[in-house]
Amino acid sequence: MKQSQKFEESTATYIINAHGTILTSQFGYSDSALITKKYHAITIPKNVELYTFANLGNCVAAYEAEADFLCNIYPDKHKLTLRKSINPVFKFSHQRGEANKFPELLLTPERNFPVGFYTGILHCIPEALRKTDSLGKEVIYDIGAKNTKDCECSSILLKEHAEAYDCDTKYSNYYKEQLRGYKYNPATNTNINKC
Repeated sequence: MKQSQKFEESTATYIINAHGTILTSQFGYSDSALITKKYHAITIPKNVELYTFANLGNCVAAYEAEADFLCNIYPDKHKLTLRKSINPVFKFSHQRGEANKFPELLLTPERNFPVGFYTGILHCIPEALRKTDSLGKEVIYDIGAKNTKDCECSSILLKEHAEAYDCDTKYSNYYKEQLRGYKYNPATNTNINKC
């Protein structure tokens, strides 16, 4: 892990907006002083860089404009307000000969109504592939949609004064294809939220 000085543009950029916790397990007996906490981890692939905007274990406020800034959508609109404030704290990347571990995270949606932000994984569309500024980002995984409601847009809790969430324009075509025809089955979908 090394301290990050600035966000570097890369080939593909993905942003995760969600609540979350680091997964752990405890081993030992509850009446014993010999309880050991183990952290679950993933291995960082060779071609991936992970950036965090706070120290692991700390909370950070998120704003919708940050995704626009990181995806370079309307850069002049955000250059004075966000450019100084959303530099990543740490960069994690594959290092040859190292364990290359990153804590496994359990990501959860916003649960309060109305929601303060929409949760999910966004893909920044490279500028060369954009048709308009409105297509600068797309949802590739929605954490707020409920699999028990067949991932319908109507299952996403809304922001204050919002009438609907427009999955058709926000979701990537690939993601829409993955969800097409999905039906919740509690016998086979107990641990995975397809949305």
